[in-house]
Amino acid sequence: MTSSRKAIGTVPIIASLIAAFAFLFYMRSASGELAAYRDAGELAAVSATLSVAHPPGYPAYAIFGKFFNTFFISGNPAYRTKLLSAFSAAACAALFYLLFLRMGIPNTSAAALCMVFIFSKVNWLLSIVSESYAPDMFFIMILFYIAYYAKSYPRKLFVFAFVSGLAMGVRPTPVLALPSFAMIFLMKHPFRLSDYVKALFFFLVGASVFLYLPLRSLADPPIDWADPETLAQFIYSVTRKAYGHGLDKISDLYTLRETFFPQLAVFSKDLFFQFTPPLFLAGIAGAVKGLKSNLLMRALFVFFIVTGPFFLLISGMPANEHALVIVEAAYLIPVACFFVFAAYGIKKIPAVFAAPAVLLCAGWLLLSNGSGLNHRKDFFARDWAGNVFASAPRDSVVILRKDVQLFSLWYENLVRGKRKDSLFIAQGMMRAPWYRKQLLRDGRVILPPIDIDGDEYFKKFISLNSNVFITRHFEAGRDFFSEMKPVTAGVLRGFDSPVSGDPSGSMFFSGEFSSMFYEDFYAKELCGDYSDAFSAGGLEFYASGDFDRARKLFLKAVAFDPYNSPALYNLAASSYEMRKYEDALKYYGFARVALDKEYRDKRTAPFIDKSLARNYNNTGAVYEKLGKDDEALDCYKNSVEQDPDFAQGYYNCGVIYWKKKDWAQVISSFEACLKADPQNSQARRYLEMLKGEGGRL
Repeated sequence: MTSSRKAIGTVPIIASLIAAFAFLFYMRSASGELAAYRDAGELAAVSATLSVAHPPGYPAYAIFGKFFNTFFISGNPAYRTKLLSAFSAAACAALFYLLFLRMGIPNTSAAALCMVFIFSKVNWLLSIVSESYAPDMFFIMILFYIAYYAKSYPRKLFVFAFVSGLAMGVRPTPVLALPSFAMIFLMKHPFRLSDYVKALFFFLVGASVFLYLPLRSLADPPIDWADPETLAQFIYSVTRKAYGHGLDKISDLYTLRETFFPQLAVFSKDLFFQFTPPLFLAGIAGAVKGLKSNLLMRALFVFFIVTGPFFLLISGMPANEHALVIVEAAYLIPVACFFVFAAYGIKKIPAVFAAPAVLLCAGWLLLSNGSGLNHRKDFFARDWAGNVFASAPRDSVVILRKDVQLFSLWYENLVRGKRKDSLFIAQGMMRAPWYRKQLLRDGRVILPPIDIDGDEYFKKFISLNSNVFITRHFEAGRDFFSEMKPVTAGVLRGFDSPVSGDPSGSMFFSGEFSSMFYEDFYAKELCGDYSDAFSAGGLEFYASGDFDRARKLFLKAVAFDPYNSPALYNLAASSYEMRKYEDALKYYGFARVALDKEYRDKRTAPFIDKSLARNYNNTGAVYEKLGKDDEALDCYKNSVEQDPDFAQGYYNCGVIYWKKKDWAQVISSFEACLKADPQNSQARRYLEMLKGEGGRL
């Protein structure tokens, strides 16, 4: 009896030690600045200023984030907001320990399993950014713990309902767990309608956290997404109607076979390595065994299916790099479920064998994930914002499209007070009535009428305002750029004839700024932004005939992103103009390698093929300069294989065949050229000349 009590007494101590270790570990591997990750900049700004986040508003997250910003005095607001994620994940690790003990797993095995969870990839990543995913996981696991293990029904139902309502203010995930929770309560306890009516009251008390949205909106905070101060706008916000439909638009382009099955394959592979292959097999065994004999395992399995495969099904996202990084954060909940399956799978293995084996898995995860997830020296978001500030003169209006870029600037501008003279606008919301209201209230811009469509709206905006700048992600048609002719201004492009040319004078970097050194999508994307800035500056010198300076800037662009295919192509073209033909061949070859690495689907394939056709055609021209007509002909043939409508490739084939006096092939090539481009006067003239002389010269 005494030893049993002593063992029970050590449980809170071990749980506390697990939580403390996890918390310190995460904060040691987190950047001291804002993380370049999805909505991190926005949520850090919302937490620091008690603003209104994008729908559904995340009111509980904002309040908890503000608490961490106020209670902790060390670090900047972004770092203090990250403490909420680290604390949530650390508390969840301790909760898993308690859950495993309840499941009958030996103490040492349970503690070792928690180390696996702490070092697992998706959990580690989301524990060191100011995002809502780690707090969401913590609340969800608390709800499962209350539903299955708490006593004193119906009191536990009321506690569960209150926590559910509060959890909805972090993320609406409890809605997805409703079938699982219903399964647990209805199978463990008798159904009495009066209990559930009372539970609804407690749920509404918890969900009253959403009153934060209209109350804060009335105060006009720095970020007031959807302006939910009226009932109509409040409903508009919490139902997410105010937050775009980009995923839907992307999904419409693909079939189920092109989205679900590739995504499911990626998810399965990620799950296989998330806790190491041995624990993946344990998870499969635990799920199979649990479905037969354990209600909690059945409920978690249903939740795993809903938040894993079913979510991938309804998201309709292709398996490209950008879509995968969007979906990756959603893996956290199904991964947490599978982690419980893995624990259940090793339940019967004696601790003397299980604990050391699990610790080996934890050590492997620490070693394999450490280099990619140690963000201690990650200053990408801060440096990006600083370089935008350095690129824009006073009283500028900067229009941005991408979330990380926009939100990083919002954080630095609205929270840290940098560049208060300028305005940083979200392009995708510029015609939304609520956003127009906020911009007009600010009073620093003149907005065109809302009924102007497409690119004409932005043309009008630029004509009405001065010092307007855009980033490389600005979304507009080709005609917009040819008419407006933006010129390089550091990492931006401007319309009021700013100083153009080499953008490096306005840039500052505090790390290795080349995409080849990073696995992280957003780090590589920001490297691409810098790469494109140098490439844009090089194009301006190229257009003026200064090929040497253009070439130097293209080289800098490639240094930032070795797979920037347009920069490599332009580097080859400038080398060609400087008569560095061997260099031109080399860089055209590198550009083809870069194009081959780009994600290919029904939307991107035509553009990639057209780029490859142009590349092969120009490579053929270089070979011609070197007197290698056979190699040139092969390249021209490749160009029309890549793009059967590429008229110039057929014409160039005809020229080489002319040199070889292969008149049948000359006629065939020129006819194909004219079929692709009936306006090609040279092909028509030579074809008529040949036919007029009986096919011989």
